[in-house]
Amino acid sequence: DLELDCFKEYIAQDAYFLELFAKAYSALASRALEWSNFLRLHALVQGVVEERQLHNEYARRWSVDLSNFKPLPSTIAYTNLIFGYLDRFPGSLSPLACMLPCMKLYLELARWVTEQESYQAESNP
Repeated sequence: DLELDCFKEYIAQDAYFLELFAKAYSALASRALEWSNFLRLHALVQGVVEERQLHNEYARRWSVDLSNFKPLPSTIAYTNLIFGYLDRFPGSLSPLACMLPCMKLYLELARWVTEQESYQAESNP
């Protein structure tokens, strides 16, 4: 169980991160030469947008100001890395490689949380 203040900070940092992740996926989608790759990347954008909307609900519920906070240096560094690769490899989907660890981590965390005996979906944001 996270302390509420810690969870609020997480929501703010993750909301910022998700906005940039969605923009990165969109940039990558615009580079996709094959329609199937475009659709896969577009689906990722949609998933991030849906998650960001959940963050808006949490922020409203717990009075978190998403427009007035300072991103952590690690959050800035990771998103700068992603956009640096987008700039360094124009026309390429290879920047997706630096996004995969985050995607994998979130997948593993979601699996772990839902496998816990104490997990209750209706009470767990």
